[in-house]
Amino acid sequence: MVRKAKEIKKKKLVNNMLNEIFEQPKVIKNIINEYIDKNGTVRFKDLGDKVIEMKKIKRVILLGCGTSYHAALFGNYLIEELTGLNCEVELADEFINRKAVIERGTAVITLSQSGETTDTVKAARLAKKKGAIVFSLSNSQDSTLARQADIFFNTRAGKESAVAATKTFTAQLIVLIILSVFLQSRIKHFQKVSKDIVKQINQLPKHVESVLRQEKEIKKIAKRYTKIEDIVILGEKYNYPIALEGALKLKETSYVHAEGFAMREFKHGPMAIMEKEFICIFITSDKSGLDKDINILKQIKQAGSKIFAITHRDNKELNKIADDTMFIPKTLNIFTPILSIIPLQLLAYHLAILKGIKIDKPRNITKVVRD
Repeated sequence: MVRKAKEIKKKKLVNNMLNEIFEQPKVIKNIINEYIDKNGTVRFKDLGDKVIEMKKIKRVILLGCGTSYHAALFGNYLIEELTGLNCEVELADEFINRKAVIERGTAVITLSQSGETTDTVKAARLAKKKGAIVFSLSNSQDSTLARQADIFFNTRAGKESAVAATKTFTAQLIVLIILSVFLQSRIKHFQKVSKDIVKQINQLPKHVESVLRQEKEIKKIAKRYTKIEDIVILGEKYNYPIALEGALKLKETSYVHAEGFAMREFKHGPMAIMEKEFICIFITSDKSGLDKDINILKQIKQAGSKIFAITHRDNKELNKIADDTMFIPKTLNIFTPILSIIPLQLLAYHLAILKGIKIDKPRNITKVVRD
């Protein structure tokens, strides 16, 4: 059985980050219980007449900073694909520094772990002033961002004390998936895809637990990477935001120089940085286009770099080229990011521990904690 957070505490591990990584199955269950009923229907109890406003939406802008920006990027792909709405994503701090155009029917979705991120709060105020319908996702219904919003969605992750966001990021992804399904049913009236998503979302806690059970394997990989100072993470479509988030986790916890890139974009210049003592982490769930991806990975190997693949067992071709492989359960592509981020969170954690870094309070950064 997967170790629960309370079992970790019994071993006198005082690091909040590890506890919070292992709390993710419980967080997902909390969100499902809150927003999906027994009939498999998405429900938002407090919307009331605001549902009418949703039908007027013609354009969506997602805003966030740091980890929340990566969640927003994921939401951008998802909402656009499921609803057909014109959708875009932007850093909240950049949004407030330009003359953003807000047309009638624009919905602005703001994301923040605490709901107190200064630039995101300013962006919400600006969007509302310009006439947008403002949604907010945060971990606290008493937050400033929640009070600014026309419609608030609680990510229900519980208190997250570690500076590096883990369970709150996963919670944002789950709520964005559920919100996208809801918007699809209200705007486009597509039913089949929504039903498939809701049906499989109930399997996510078990899938996450199966990934967490591989922590020992991640720890072994971390030991081999302890002296590595440069890591590149590659992903495409839904996994591109995970490449960015994984790189951020490595930077802010283990102080490794890590960068995330879109897989195909990497060959357009950044490939030049690859050399010996580099690690390339590649995330994929889709077999389509895998031959092209493998060709890129072969070039990376030729430069002397090692490959760590995060994929599912059907992609056996990757075993022939990868130095290390971590398998995640096969599921709908939109759920892959929730599973693929966990090995990266654990890798960042164990690298930091092996280096003797204070994992919960990394240097030079802080965050507001709310629950």
